[in-house]
Amino acid sequence: MKVKTMYGVEHCYYNNGRSTYEIFESKKQAESFCNNASNWKEDNFPLFVFKANFNQDLIFKEENGSWNYDDFGNTIHGNYKVIQMINKEIYEELYRS
Repeated sequence: MKVKTMYGVEHCYYNNGRSTYEIFESKKQAESFCNNASNWKEDNFPLFVFKANFNQDLIFKEENGSWNYDDFGNTIHGNYKVIQMINKEIYEELYRS
């Protein structure tokens, strides 16, 4: 299996605690996405930036040029590491054991 190293931005919906992530080819693109206020609403905001190896067969580029992934596959293949915490207090509040 081929892997591609990508950067992700984990973000959550505060009203229901659900989270998802967007993927990018570079850390700079991920950080830019985090810093763009138009991407966020009162109940949706970034939690952290991570770096990981993705299964190349399960990621793809959309027609608009953004990256996407198969929600139902084993997309992240390893070397997952949080590299920049954005909203640590909210992350801890939502995901405390």
